[in-house]
Amino acid sequence: MLALAAVLLLAGGGAAAQTASPGGPRTYYDTIDLSTPDTAAQSFLAAWGRRDYATVHMTFSPEAQRGWHDQIARNFNVATLFPAQAKAVWDGSIYGDAGRARAGEFASDLNLIFDDLLLAAERAGALPFTLGPGAKVTSQSATGDAAKLTVETGGRPATIGLKLVRLPSGRWKIDQIVLPDADPALKPWGFKAPQ
Repeated sequence: MLALAAVLLLAGGGAAAQTASPGGPRTYYDTIDLSTPDTAAQSFLAAWGRRDYATVHMTFSPEAQRGWHDQIARNFNVATLFPAQAKAVWDGSIYGDAGRARAGEFASDLNLIFDDLLLAAERAGALPFTLGPGAKVTSQSATGDAAKLTVETGGRPATIGLKLVRLPSGRWKIDQIVLPDADPALKPWGFKAPQ
């Protein structure tokens, strides 16, 4: 009797898996909630908090995604992104000698390149901000397809700003992370190049 119940349970579970809702998420990207400025910010903060910088990259607007890459292409270093430890970050990422072995695996996936770069920054103590367990959005305003949110980080600095944009798809994405002393022209964040 118990064996028959197990077979029926397994058969039912298999049938349920085969008839999954066609309206559900098709890809991992589809599971990231970017439906409102608040949920997009929460998705970004949750990914940053669990050190999933590949997903962080997916929460960025196309301009923000191009922004970090353009900063590297212009300077051929990461000084505007991580000014305090640029050499250590560069050397520890796929751009440096130590990371070249990984470069072939990541070369065509900007999500993985960004993840590798931020992991190198993390190892060098050079992340642009940190989040504590109590990080939360404390204020937000939206006008049309733009939104601004303030985040209490529970880390350093104490607060950061997030500028978001709504894309034609309806998804809200992080367009810029506003940090103290940051260059307001650089996306997703950046500092004036050291002289």
